[in-house]
Amino acid sequence: MTTLADDEILAHKRIALLELIQKHIWQRDLLELVEPLARLLLTGRATDEQREALLNYMLQTGDTADPQAFTERLVQHLPNYKEDIMTIAERLEQKGLETGLKRGRVEGLETGLERGRMEGEMMVLARQLARRFGPLPDWAWDRLRQADATQLENWADAVLDAASLTGVLGAPPSLH
Repeated sequence: MTTLADDEILAHKRIALLELIQKHIWQRDLLELVEPLARLLLTGRATDEQREALLNYMLQTGDTADPQAFTERLVQHLPNYKEDIMTIAERLEQKGLETGLKRGRVEGLETGLERGRMEGEMMVLARQLARRFGPLPDWAWDRLRQADATQLENWADAVLDAASLTGVLGAPPSLH
């Protein structure tokens, strides 16, 4: 199929629509195919079901650098099918929004869980430090709040063997 010239494909009557889109769906920007596809659709060779299936397939599977321009060009060349094109485009846009929202919720949940886990690790470490070395000074709390997961893990290991708070967290900041 990919070896056939587009002009030869266009001569294949009713099957030309399917062949042309199959040839180019993964290879080039579909915006370049609007005119030949519109010409084929306007010949009346495709049934309503074929036309709708083709439009759905192009809008869902095809790629274009400018989806809005692609949709507008399709409508410009196929004004009789504007409602069908816009309905499909709106359905895809809604699907994209739903996918984005779902992805955002998952990422937000993961971020929240990670923050909660780190907060929990920090509080357990703070309790261990306070139990072993007495009440924690402000500088120690500041250091705990600024630590990443790896640092908290390292300090959790160090608290078992350290002789002092500074043996775990390092020296306090100097007061100038």
